[in-house]
Amino acid sequence: MGAGKFSEAEVKLRAATTLDPKQSEAFILLARALAAQEKWAEAAAAMAKYNELKPADTSAQLELAQYLEKAKKPADAAAIYRRFPRDPAAADIFHINIVVAH
Repeated sequence: MGAGKFSEAEVKLRAATTLDPKQSEAFILLARALAAQEKWAEAAAAMAKYNELKPADTSAQLELAQYLEKAKKPADAAAIYRRFPRDPAAADIFHINIVVAH
């Protein structure tokens, strides 16, 4: 998908989230469209909203942590990674991206 398509998707998905703020799928798709455009802070905000609506989706929580890192919010990302101490992927990412970086 080209950059213009992600921008176009962003506009449509923002409209969808406004029309139905409980539509979780629109928020996760919006987050990913924003991430594809490297709009990390906005992607994190959209993914955080998705996580409010779908708190059991742990993979989305880890995706949020990655967006937070890219948005230069390592403490917020670390707080999420710490909630998953038994998840090998989270532990590896936390160690590499947070601990080693400091």
